[in-house]
Amino acid sequence: MATMKFEMTYHAKEERIDRLTACIQYLGFNEIIREQTSYRHGEYATRKLTDTGIILVVKDNTLITGYMGTMAQVSSFYYNGKMPVALKNRVRKNNEKYAFLLKM
Repeated sequence: MATMKFEMTYHAKEERIDRLTACIQYLGFNEIIREQTSYRHGEYATRKLTDTGIILVVKDNTLITGYMGTMAQVSSFYYNGKMPVALKNRVRKNNEKYAFLLKM
């Protein structure tokens, strides 16, 4: 597995560090399985989905934020929302067992 290194925005390292840390602690962080680049808020950013259901938002190799994905957020990475069954089960389990992460 390749090591990923990101610079972090103030938002990521100060305002959202508790959420990022909790996501990694409870969900784990294995590998990026999907990416989507989109134009939002006047600039391009890439959303990266991990196999554990974490979504990272990155621009120019700088981490903007990260969070546990909801079913809708994760399914948006797949054509017609048809994600692999194992990932769907993982996201469902995450959202049930770690619902507090959605509020962070």
